[in-house]
Amino acid sequence: MRFRLWQLMLLGALAAVACEDSTAPTGGSLRTDANAYTATAVGSGGFEVRLIVAYRNDADTVAKLDRCLPTDGSPMYSVQLIAPMSAEGAAYDGPWACVGEVTPLEVNAGATRTDTITLHGPLAFDERTHRYEGILAGTFRIEYGGRESNVFTIHLPAGA
Repeated sequence: MRFRLWQLMLLGALAAVACEDSTAPTGGSLRTDANAYTATAVGSGGFEVRLIVAYRNDADTVAKLDRCLPTDGSPMYSVQLIAPMSAEGAAYDGPWACVGEVTPLEVNAGATRTDTITLHGPLAFDERTHRYEGILAGTFRIEYGGRESNVFTIHLPAGA
């Protein structure tokens, strides 16, 4: 009798895996408010881009978004360069200088969180070549909370 119960449990587990929906949501989505932005020059070769990012938690549990400082109202993020291909990466993706452990921001199940994030770039300077590093104009994606956003384009202002 015990052998048959074990077989039924194994058969049930295999059936559950086989019937799993591979297109099921992975827990949330991340979207920017636009597909294209024009950077604003801020002096000394720097640029800013303001994004409004919506994080939707489609999971049935609370999502936790890391932040750097206890006073930060927005989560930590990274900016990925999609195109053009360059080993320098995105000029807007810099390191975070964080302090110890900080309580994460929480997004309840089924809720959407909206953040305004201002990207600054370039963030890296090469002392050897005496030039800023990173790509300022191209196609990018922002990531946080384990999610990648839609791709978006950043253009530099005319004459930049």
